[in-house]
Amino acid sequence: MKIPENIDRILNLGILDEDSFLVKKEIRLANIITVSCSIIIFIYGFINIWKFPIIGIANFIGASLMILTLGFHAKRKLRTGQIWFLTSMGLLLAFVNFISPNTTEYFLISLIALSLLVLRDNISKIILSIFVSAAIIIPKYLDYSFPFLEHVAKHRLIFNSIWGLVILIVLSYYLRSIQKKYQEEIEEKSAQINDLNRDLKHLFAIIAHDIHSPLQSSTTMLKDLSGTQMSNEWKETAIKLVHKQLATLQINLNNLLEWSRHNMQGLQTMPEGIMLAKIVNETLKSMEERFLEKEIQIDIQIDHDIQVYADPIQFTVILRNLLDNALKFSNPNGLIAIKASEEKENTTISIEDHGVGIDQQFIDSLFHTIKDPSFGTSGERGTGLGLVLVDKLIQANHGTVKIKSKPEQGTTILIDLPNR
Repeated sequence: MKIPENIDRILNLGILDEDSFLVKKEIRLANIITVSCSIIIFIYGFINIWKFPIIGIANFIGASLMILTLGFHAKRKLRTGQIWFLTSMGLLLAFVNFISPNTTEYFLISLIALSLLVLRDNISKIILSIFVSAAIIIPKYLDYSFPFLEHVAKHRLIFNSIWGLVILIVLSYYLRSIQKKYQEEIEEKSAQINDLNRDLKHLFAIIAHDIHSPLQSSTTMLKDLSGTQMSNEWKETAIKLVHKQLATLQINLNNLLEWSRHNMQGLQTMPEGIMLAKIVNETLKSMEERFLEKEIQIDIQIDHDIQVYADPIQFTVILRNLLDNALKFSNPNGLIAIKASEEKENTTISIEDHGVGIDQQFIDSLFHTIKDPSFGTSGERGTGLGLVLVDKLIQANHGTVKIKSKPEQGTTILIDLPNR
């Protein structure tokens, strides 16, 4: 395993997949602080061990105790780990400042900044602030000296003060950047929730009209068929109409289910090699009656060895929705051409109709926003969901989609997908 992966694994100790965004960030931040401070104090231990052995030993002991914080985090004892870390560092800095006054003042002040980053409750912050204040003030008013400890040189005190100030400034900026990043993440999540709520309003309208209405109409028609004497011609017409309504209902339900899976983080893409001509023919066969009803001709120009690398079920949903759109907006007796070509690692698929076309100003938003349902050239009602779903599924399969269209001249959909 590479070194960066090991480091990342240490910094993620105690983080679970089900944790919220804020909890994950809090634990990772605590781990970063623990590792960084332990390394710095170990370095100070090596610097001090030769001239100030007692302080050097204290540095090693303190750093070792702080490393144990990661063990608490790994066992999900997060609050215990936070208190352990701050207590270990506080005692170390207070001890060094007591036997060698004025050497760790700014480090002690930095400890308060650390507490703002890792502690949640105000009581713990107040207790720590009182402790730090006492550790700084008491040595200033006590007249004492330790004969076994050599006097700390002035340049060393200046170095410690500068280094402590640097840490304090860095922590302040880091705290501000963390807060800014959290705010940005919250605003992004809020925007996603607003978009989802807007989509849900559209979906409820879709469910009310495109699922409830066909079911109610089909139920009424079947009731009439079973309860009254009708001519064979009328029965045949009624059965065809019920079949058409149920076929449309099935498409709408499949789209709703796929959309729901994606937006509830349940979309699982399992790509495999798919022979394109075969799956196009299978999809067209399932829609054959609708094409015949509108007398639409299909021109397929796909070599039998061309393939795409995608999830078969999702690719079928993509094809069905795009072909449904081409059919819906084609004029009766029209033509739909389906072509494909391979270039290196991608396959390009085009679906071209010669129907009503789309105004340029609406093209950019087609794949990103659920629209009010539109009507085809023979009054076919859509859901407004199909193209949004198509875009999500194509992205999930590492592809792209483009539209070329002009009003009254038709539309061409271009899909690029991997072929290996």
